[in-house]
Amino acid sequence: MKIWDKHCLSKSLFVGFLSVLSFSLLSAEAYYDDSVFYEDIVSEIEIQDPLELWNRCIFGINDVIYQYVIGPTNKVYSDITNESTRESLRNFVYNLKFPIRFLSNIAQLKAKEAFYESLKFTLNSTVGILGLNRPSDRFIHLAELEEESFDNALACWGVPEGPYFIIPLLGPSTLRDFPTRVIEPIINPFGDSGNIFDSASREWMVTFYLSEFLVLSSEMLPRYDLMKSASLDPYISLRTAYYQGR
Repeated sequence: MKIWDKHCLSKSLFVGFLSVLSFSLLSAEAYYDDSVFYEDIVSEIEIQDPLELWNRCIFGINDVIYQYVIGPTNKVYSDITNESTRESLRNFVYNLKFPIRFLSNIAQLKAKEAFYESLKFTLNSTVGILGLNRPSDRFIHLAELEEESFDNALACWGVPEGPYFIIPLLGPSTLRDFPTRVIEPIINPFGDSGNIFDSASREWMVTFYLSEFLVLSSEMLPRYDLMKSASLDPYISLRTAYYQGR
């Protein structure tokens, strides 16, 4: 019994690790945009970085993980899949993040946007075959729908942003953004709270989060590497890109 309990605990911890890592990549992917690699592009933004010494240390640790752990894994994934397959998996992962976008709109009292998100999810899940395709992109109101997050909802309700800091493995964040890193990975499309810890549900969750991790890392790492090669100080560029993305 003890061995079984330890086995279940290990699987649960692994699921949690994958979910947080996948979400961190999803968040980071938006910041590594080709237009924001340079240190002076948003010099007008007032950035609170009182923990720069700590942040630079964690940035270095994260960089090693990205290069020597996530990088090789991503290379294998890219070698055994083609662009069409990766795009379909990316669409599938995006579609299953619908609850986060929907609830964030509701929290901001954006009824019209919440309705459009529901319509978008329904269209992509049916006509788009479980979200593998995105027929919603053919409709301008759905294609241009802004992606909301819980961080946006907190900002809407007047929660101050707080200082910038880098979280081990998870990357750039702020005091306001950090709770979303904990809450959003919990919101997943697998079952209800009554069966989320049974073995079948855990296996599906591991499969999903592993797929999500592979999909997102294949998007994030090339941009991250480009950012580093184009910057005199990658730390400053990452910080600038984070705030520009927000």
